[in-house]
Amino acid sequence: MRNGKPHLITYEEMIKFHKGVATGLGEIKMGFVQSKIGTHSMQVTFATNIFNQGYSDAVIMAEGRCESSAFLKVYPS
Repeated sequence: MRNGKPHLITYEEMIKFHKGVATGLGEIKMGFVQSKIGTHSMQVTFATNIFNQGYSDAVIMAEGRCESSAFLKVYPS
């Protein structure tokens, strides 16, 4: 909402918000520098969150606009 009216969030507003959160948390806690944050970071976070909530791969691909199954790769921790 802006001035009591619905407002579409711009790319720049999203990046500024997320970089501000990352800066507040700090590079050590985040594991990376805030300059690496972009819209792809948000897409990955979204996919990870709905995966952790138990949504199916098909839902993750559709809602996350994934064009491949690359998100299914398991990386060693």
